[in-house]
Amino acid sequence: MAILVIFMVISLFENTNLFAKPAPAVIDPDALIIRMLDVGQADAFLLTQGDAAMLIDCGNPGDEERLLPALSSYGVEKLDTFILTHPHTDHIGGAAGLLKAIPVEKIVVPGQAWDAGHYAALSTAIADAGASVYRTTPGDVYPLGDASFTILSPGEETDISDLNNASVCLRIGYAGRYALFTGDAGSAVEQQLLDSGAELRADILKASHHGSDTANSSDWLTAVDPSFIFISCREDSESDDLPAAEALSRLEATGASILRSDLHGVVTIVIDSRGKITVISERNALT
Repeated sequence: MAILVIFMVISLFENTNLFAKPAPAVIDPDALIIRMLDVGQADAFLLTQGDAAMLIDCGNPGDEERLLPALSSYGVEKLDTFILTHPHTDHIGGAAGLLKAIPVEKIVVPGQAWDAGHYAALSTAIADAGASVYRTTPGDVYPLGDASFTILSPGEETDISDLNNASVCLRIGYAGRYALFTGDAGSAVEQQLLDSGAELRADILKASHHGSDTANSSDWLTAVDPSFIFISCREDSESDDLPAAEALSRLEATGASILRSDLHGVVTIVIDSRGKITVISERNALT
């Protein structure tokens, strides 16, 4: 049955392949590689293109002990960009340890809420690291090798009384393919982006807030129209009700392949220089 489902999925997407591990022996050296690292009920995504590397969030305090060996195993010796989406510990808790251990060129934080929550505790680590800090505004464009990403949110009009809504939201493009990351942003931010007229369609979507029902609205998912959806959550996530049953139902209704860290471990998406997408899971066949 799994083989049949995989065949059917492949047939739906031009230039797309799904693989369970092991990875293909040869990966296009010019590919954009997106890895959902397994940090449980937290976020850490590693993106590389050529020699450039970017980390989006870094899990809870102590997760740097897992992330540093992982970065080394992928040949990452420095970070060109380190995005700290918003000041909650399950997203930036490992930052101080990482900044002490690996060179970082620039740190990207939301234009709002820079002094809020757990960001303040990082000020010494950032200063000691010597990294440049960039406070985002919508429309900012940053390079990642031959790829580039555009900041979508937050803007001056974004209500960040809930710090989840301060999350840096970005859309990265390479070879005609796009991936969308929204941290823990809620449905109010999704609606704001829908109303803004920003280009939102993406082949790959990171489900916001670990698949929470406070986000991942039907209108949002229709506009993004993803083929693949990342959900970063831990194996005993039922205790947190994440991913939420209602949100998971909406995510599954898109017809996209659902890529969960609790079920699949580390998940790697490779976008080669022709725009072909390959998906590789650490464990369990993708369906």
